[in-house]
Amino acid sequence: MADIEFGTQQQFKEMHCCAKGFSHMMWYKNNQPYPWKLTDPDETYMEGDYGNQTLTFQHLLTRDTDYYTCVASNGTHTISHTKQLLVKPMQFTEKPIQTATPHCHDVKRLPGGNVTFYCEFYFGYGGGEDDMLFWYKINKTDGEITYFWMEELNNKTYRTEFIYRDKNETKGTYLYISNITSVEYATYMVKAVNLHGDVEVPIKLTYGDPNAATEWQYIWRYPGLLIALGVIILLIPVIIVGYCKFKLDLKLLWKYKFARSKDTGDRQCKYDLFISHSGSDKDFSYVRHVLMKYLEDKCGFKLCVEERDFLGGKAIADNVVESIEDSQSWVIVLTPDYLDGHWSPFQFQVALERSLKFHSHLIIIIARELPKPVNSKHWKTLKHVIGVTRTLKWKEDNPSSRVQFWKKLLLQLPKSPKGKPNISRDMQQCSLPRSSSEQDLINRLNSTSGESGYGDSPTDGTTANPLARGRYESVRSEVSTFSEDDITVSVESNKIKSGAC
Repeated sequence: MADIEFGTQQQFKEMHCCAKGFSHMMWYKNNQPYPWKLTDPDETYMEGDYGNQTLTFQHLLTRDTDYYTCVASNGTHTISHTKQLLVKPMQFTEKPIQTATPHCHDVKRLPGGNVTFYCEFYFGYGGGEDDMLFWYKINKTDGEITYFWMEELNNKTYRTEFIYRDKNETKGTYLYISNITSVEYATYMVKAVNLHGDVEVPIKLTYGDPNAATEWQYIWRYPGLLIALGVIILLIPVIIVGYCKFKLDLKLLWKYKFARSKDTGDRQCKYDLFISHSGSDKDFSYVRHVLMKYLEDKCGFKLCVEERDFLGGKAIADNVVESIEDSQSWVIVLTPDYLDGHWSPFQFQVALERSLKFHSHLIIIIARELPKPVNSKHWKTLKHVIGVTRTLKWKEDNPSSRVQFWKKLLLQLPKSPKGKPNISRDMQQCSLPRSSSEQDLINRLNSTSGESGYGDSPTDGTTANPLARGRYESVRSEVSTFSEDDITVSVESNKIKSGAC
């Protein structure tokens, strides 16, 4: 904001520009350099010497009301200051007007310091004997008023000085306070009076270090820092919203670009994942057309699936233990059929103990809605595991939910051998078949030419029994129902001990 200067029509006026150490100075009127189309340069001219430049108006006119800027330079630095000149009529009928002065405001000082106040007022042309300008103090403790007249202030603590400019049209006053003590911390008032009224300006002197700038004052000194702070404030909500929306994508990007693969130590795993499911037609269809189609065909994982990879002629329990031992991670396809399965508690218990031993992931996928609550003596541990781990839910009829499902699943699995998959594109091909019944689909798969039940070769080069699934069903029908408490798995020997087996 520009300082304000007042002048009177047809009267003399001077505007001063002082800059110590600057040799070249120039006045501009509304950005136009002197002499800015003057009709009579003798009426308005510049005078000055080193460090000072005065713009003089012999007779002010209404058109002289404008903004005036003094620009000073010394060859290496350039500074400027702008003042607004307001021309008042000769018949001034207003109370005194305070001009903009740099030392007429509240200040802080430490005890023993000094302070200088200067306030200036425009009284108008002619003045009068009734014009007055004086200081007084309001004591902070009792509110008592002390007037400072000139004859009372010539002492060590207080001193005043009066300035008259432009033929007494503008009058100013200094108040000097030296050797400040607690008594001097108060509110000081400067009062200007003429025939048309009076003006009072309060100034507070308070305790404090004048050189201790606040944090905001530091910021305003550096506009670049202020702009950077504003950008950061604007970016924070954008970053938060973006992170919440793309959190899974960012985690996957970090995993596949920067994170190291998990060290399995001395374990040489034949499979990346062991898929534990109930063996029912619905669960088998989900494993074949969803998990295997995406994880094997698209991501390149090597899965161990009972119907394809279990060896014929070997006991079911041995197949389960060896397959789980040969897998890096384990996936439980949890459905109502899985809760009713004969071998499901055994597979879950073995997978759980191996996950604790090798510090690997045991991933639970809820493929279909479960009964609430799950009340079974077989599943006490399962209920606890579901409560403390992150389970994934598959929703066939919700494509957007399926995208989130695959992202969450890939975060828990080892790195894909084929690199980061394109989930939005690949998952469109991974869904349960809709064209025929699931039983007919299973029958067609079992009747294909492949010996393993899928038309695929065994993953380890051995010959799997084509009747593995039938053998599994016959063995399961002969085994009576047993509880989780009946099973004990020996991690060290990999032997199964069960009264029911």
